[in-house]
Amino acid sequence: MQDMLISSPRSCYPTSKRAAENLCASYSKQYGMETVVVRPCHTYGPGITPTDNRANVQFIRNVLDNEDIVMKSAGTQMRSYNYIGDCASAIITVLINGKCGEAYNTANPDVRLTIAQLAEIIASAANRKVVFADPDAVDLAYRTPIAKQVLSSKKLENLGWSGVFSAEIGVKHTLDILLGKKDFRGLTL
Repeated sequence: MQDMLISSPRSCYPTSKRAAENLCASYSKQYGMETVVVRPCHTYGPGITPTDNRANVQFIRNVLDNEDIVMKSAGTQMRSYNYIGDCASAIITVLINGKCGEAYNTANPDVRLTIAQLAEIIASAANRKVVFADPDAVDLAYRTPIAKQVLSSKKLENLGWSGVFSAEIGVKHTLDILLGKKDFRGLTL
């Protein structure tokens, strides 16, 4: 993968991830503390913040506002997605069974989708449509040049982990919680 330009508004993200992993490795070596690294893929769920501008969160906001989903690209970028419940269980699995000094991708191998496919799943769960609009300058500045961001979860699966949430179930769970139909445990209110 080609590194992003330092002037890109998105460059801070991969740079900070690399720095954090290096700090863990250095601390482990210098002080003998066992560390493992968890690399979550595109994680989604009901814990979104008001300032979160990821595409999947914008789609969820659209349907929560009873609006159609607005796509500002063709949505052909392929991504690994993980519902927060699967991400949490993956982290626990790595903390318990992971090997010191190793890094593990947390990704459900059954939830590899294009952004357009995820938009359709969210729209379908909320009885909405997907519509297209031209991107503005801000949208273009924050657009990622990465067309495929699919993580291998083989190392994680070798620890005994497997995902349980399909994209459809994870999206429904997210919307039910955000709409107040279920509590954070998924129990009907």
